[in-house]
Amino acid sequence: MWPKDADILMNWDEDDLEWLQDPTLKMEALKQYDDFMDTWKTLYEILHLYPDYFKEESISLYRFKWVFILTTNRCFASNWPGVCQMVPFADQINHENVDVNYDCLDPETGDSLMT
Repeated sequence: MWPKDADILMNWDEDDLEWLQDPTLKMEALKQYDDFMDTWKTLYEILHLYPDYFKEESISLYRFKWVFILTTNRCFASNWPGVCQMVPFADQINHENVDVNYDCLDPETGDSLMT
């Protein structure tokens, strides 16, 4: 259900950021990437100490980046500082106004769960 890749400015290389023609936005994207890498390195150093609980493949940079992108781009914020939530169904309808139908089916019987 979640996208495999999402395009955010911190993923852009410096040449692509130049196309924005906005030095402030470019600086913010580079800062966000540096902050992201600092966070991952710190987290990895800690999680790596507990291989019985955190397997190497579950704490890879790729996995962390995917989770980071989902939580920064797919969460609904609240008025409380630092509090947000992921709402998968709401995420599916929080896009352009296009003609889209969703079928909710029972995985065992294939029966429609919609009334």
